[in-house]
Amino acid sequence: MEHHASVTSLVVVIVVAFITPILLHRFKLNFIPVVIAEILMGLVIGKSGFDLVEEDMWLETLSTLGFIFLMFLSGLEIDFKAFSKEGKQKESIAKR
Repeated sequence: MEHHASVTSLVVVIVVAFITPILLHRFKLNFIPVVIAEILMGLVIGKSGFDLVEEDMWLETLSTLGFIFLMFLSGLEIDFKAFSKEGKQKESIAKR
């Protein structure tokens, strides 16, 4: 019975993760980033919401990979020029 529950939870998570960006695009909700919508949907289907999924090894692995991917994407958004002295000087000159 436990194997059946873990497969069901995995299928629910995958279906929700696939449908969420489609629904955002369909209803033209451009003000919500997809990552935020995915997190909110995770709250809805998880213990905080309807408790549709149960914790297991596969979902723990997926959540770890998702967190790693989120950190990777946020790292791509960092402007490293802001940390250097030359970058700050060039920005101050450009603003004048």
